[in-house]
Amino acid sequence: MPGTRSLRAVGAAISALGVAATLVACGDQGEAAAQLANAPRCADVDLSTPPQEPVEIRLGVQPSVIEPLQIQYVDPEFAGAEHYGEWYTVKATTYAPADRLDAFQAGQIDGGTASAPQLIRAVAQGLPLRVAASITTESSEGFTTKFATLSDSGITELADLKGKRIGILDPVTSTAYWARSTVASAGLDPDRDVEFVTIPVAEQEKALRAGTIDVAVLPQPFFDMANGSGGIEVLFDSRTGPGIDQELIDVFFGVEFIANNPEAYCAWRADYQSAVSAYQQDRATAVTTLNEAEAIRVMDLEAFIEAEDYARPDDGKIDLANLDAMIDNMADVGFLKPNQTVPAADLVAEGYSLVK
Repeated sequence: MPGTRSLRAVGAAISALGVAATLVACGDQGEAAAQLANAPRCADVDLSTPPQEPVEIRLGVQPSVIEPLQIQYVDPEFAGAEHYGEWYTVKATTYAPADRLDAFQAGQIDGGTASAPQLIRAVAQGLPLRVAASITTESSEGFTTKFATLSDSGITELADLKGKRIGILDPVTSTAYWARSTVASAGLDPDRDVEFVTIPVAEQEKALRAGTIDVAVLPQPFFDMANGSGGIEVLFDSRTGPGIDQELIDVFFGVEFIANNPEAYCAWRADYQSAVSAYQQDRATAVTTLNEAEAIRVMDLEAFIEAEDYARPDDGKIDLANLDAMIDNMADVGFLKPNQTVPAADLVAEGYSLVK
């Protein structure tokens, strides 16, 4: 039956997250929240006299689409990160998507990067973390993740998706949300009329051309690579179903870390905004530096630089009204269950998170 495999995977992933979150919720998150409420906000923090030793910030990160964050600690001088090395340093470790939140719960990292759906579920389940800033969005102002078919597939409109196999990266990721939302917008039932197939991003094009799936999800740079080989057509993108811009990848921090280190966190926050600006002004130099440092791995650097980039919000700020609309749509299409949603305001820490 179409969708059976994906539904089982979703249930397992949500169950695992719920159990882990409940264990954390029984701990000291209430105490950490109380500490945060009494800590000085970034607007009131004095960064004129750094400590004798900087605070090490342990971040769990992903290997792609977080370049403004990476350039902050890979090349602080280029990023204009004037507080780096005095108020804080960063130890970045790459984790698989699901492993980052596991590492956070295990106390191995202080914060990191995650997709908006992961963070919404995490906060709803009680994990003591908050979204600090936006890194990447799916926006009409930049590249939007594509869902492509083979040119000779006969799939030319959304109604043709009935009975088809759609590639996603994982049932709890944004890729599954975009696919579900688009299927629903076409008047089809995401749970019965299609099958969602989990395939690693690097294997999506191969699976499409081999006939394993009928629709492949292609973020950058995989879309440009597949499109350059020819024989594919874009059927829809990340905005087709939702009809709005969306948060894609955000930075999160533990509530306890912010409460215990408000100066270091606020110094990081100020430097992150400088890094976003530096990246936007000279992306070519930024990605070249990151590639040389092996923070990112690009097979064709020139092509990567020329490819359309995702939108990067000015100053790293999160649009809360837009995020609320996104959460509502996720619930409407069954991507989030009632116990997995929270208001956007609950995802951020007032006075600490970067919001519009």
